[in-house]
Amino acid sequence: MKFGCIFSLIILFLFLYSTSFSDNVALLHYNKGIELLQQGKTKEAINELKWALKLDKKFAQAHSKLAQIYMKQGTLQGRIKAAREINKALELAPKNTEFNLILGLLMVRQGFIYNAKHQFKRVIKLDPNCAEAYYNLGLLYEDDMLRYKNMISEGGLIQLSGFAKKYQAKAINCFKRALEINPYHRDARFHLGLIYLETGNLDKMVSLFKEMVEQDSLDKDAHLFLGLGLYRLGRHKEANNEYTIAKSLMDEEEREVFDSVEPILSLKEQKEYRRSENKTKFIRSFWKKRDPLFLTEYNERVLEHYSRIAYANLRFGVPKLGIDGYETDRGQIYIRYGEPKIKKKIRPEIENGIFYPTTDVWIYGNFQFVFEDVYSSGNYTFSDAMPGASHIRSRYPGSYTWQAIELRNKMPEIYEYKIKGKKFALPYVCADFRGTNDKSLTKICYGIPSDMIQGAYLLPVEKGLFLFDESWNIVCKNVVKEPVSGILLVLAGKKLFAEEKVFQVKPGNYNLAIEISDPISGNVGAVRQNVFVESYDYIHLQLSDIALILKVVLTGDSTATVMCPTLTYLKSQPINIYYEIYNLHKNQMGRTNYQVNYSIYREPQNNKGLAKLTKRLGKLLGINENRAVVTLSFKGSGTATQKHQNVTIDMTDTDEVEYKLVITLVDLNSGKQTSKEIRLKRID
Repeated sequence: MKFGCIFSLIILFLFLYSTSFSDNVALLHYNKGIELLQQGKTKEAINELKWALKLDKKFAQAHSKLAQIYMKQGTLQGRIKAAREINKALELAPKNTEFNLILGLLMVRQGFIYNAKHQFKRVIKLDPNCAEAYYNLGLLYEDDMLRYKNMISEGGLIQLSGFAKKYQAKAINCFKRALEINPYHRDARFHLGLIYLETGNLDKMVSLFKEMVEQDSLDKDAHLFLGLGLYRLGRHKEANNEYTIAKSLMDEEEREVFDSVEPILSLKEQKEYRRSENKTKFIRSFWKKRDPLFLTEYNERVLEHYSRIAYANLRFGVPKLGIDGYETDRGQIYIRYGEPKIKKKIRPEIENGIFYPTTDVWIYGNFQFVFEDVYSSGNYTFSDAMPGASHIRSRYPGSYTWQAIELRNKMPEIYEYKIKGKKFALPYVCADFRGTNDKSLTKICYGIPSDMIQGAYLLPVEKGLFLFDESWNIVCKNVVKEPVSGILLVLAGKKLFAEEKVFQVKPGNYNLAIEISDPISGNVGAVRQNVFVESYDYIHLQLSDIALILKVVLTGDSTATVMCPTLTYLKSQPINIYYEIYNLHKNQMGRTNYQVNYSIYREPQNNKGLAKLTKRLGKLLGINENRAVVTLSFKGSGTATQKHQNVTIDMTDTDEVEYKLVITLVDLNSGKQTSKEIRLKRID
């Protein structure tokens, strides 16, 4: 009896020792598996976890870890294996929060969304402070919100947007609760920000990402989406600062996405870009000529481009497929053309055995794009389905891929600069004269409408005049902030302030920009124009441009003028013109002799049928429509080879609206001649 008891104790001791030893070895295999997994050696990690389970079949944590590994494989077989493992873990520990959460995530991967919602709610009951359960439940409600936001039934009979508001509220509550539990839950904050963006709560979005930037100043995405919110609010200077910080924190590959102009190049520009030896110069020039307001220290078109990419990445990416938003068909179209005027989402339908997938329709006005989620993966691609017997069919037969290619060549981008106030016309005129040091003197006069400027005489207005070369490098720049000044010009009851600026530049082609911005009203006037600056030498007989002037000021040997920016005159008043003569030839006596002819011609009104009929009748009757209505001639002589001419011409008897003034200069000593012309318009 005594021996039997001792033997039983020995057997029990050996069993307990064996069990303890087995458990310890299983744990060693488990830890080794975790270590291999961290090293990226997935296959070896799976083997170690399986060894752990052979030694301890009740090792629930090993089952759970295997489930997570299989789930990440992203395959049907992987999901089947994951389901088997996580269910074994839950059999061993049915109330384990982590295991229940993993089951919910697996249900999402399997597409069992209804079951997944209930599973996350079960996790919350088990642990009311599980931030991940609230976050993942919020993601499902967010998907519902976005799905129903613009959704209609086939035929457009039933609007489903009411469901979006319900799911929006649920998603917001879930993300807020996740952040209450874990204020540093990065993903919950991003998705809450997306909802605020989609629903127009931009102030809340900005506040949310400001907090995130304060938590982590090196988070590039926080800076990026803060910039997007600020941009949508019209706070462009702050947005530009956030985008600059975000780009500085990106790696080279990410930065290239934002800097690339290829998505908005026409097919012709793509060829030019690829042939370009200096792509950095090409991109700089590309953006410079698209800058709608040079007065600001940032380029609004670039900010719009960054904002479109940021939104595309935030809204159209498919993380489970490893696709970034800018790479998708919707992302590419959004980057080129911006927000559609109308968005429609049509829910999936099965009719007569044919599946019609979820469809996005983007209407931009005179064209539209159609995208379909054919495989229910969240990746919407161009609708390219043709009518046929396939079990999957498009509601919009045709090729939208081909349409995108054709439209890109004709219209590679759409962008409209939006301002706080009104845009107004800015009449202007340029005139070239001879300068110094082989340069030409260019006078530019513009007219500022007084009704577009508040407090014009007292309050400062931003004024900018910019001259760029053909590659959009700045050549001349004049920026001031001062009250409107200049000569007051009254035309047809409207008041203009005529202001003039003078540059000296080398002859050639330039890009001119004139900008006026009133900070009080938000009204903006802008001019963009290609101009050619003429060359004047000291050899050939030449005339400067002709200027219709409002004022002449004689200062010593030089003459200052203020031109009329509208090239108009009142019928009741004579016109005043100014021009310069260069390089008259001297005779043997050292004197110049020249003649100037002034001819004013009627300009035909080609857009009026009556004028065309009159023109034909005139030809039949032998009347020359180009016959001058005013002809003047003047002879002069002297010792100077350059002349400054101020001339007054009486136009009170003219009866047409538009005229062309031609000045012909004849050098009587050399026999050479030259001419210039200017077009004028009469105002009664």
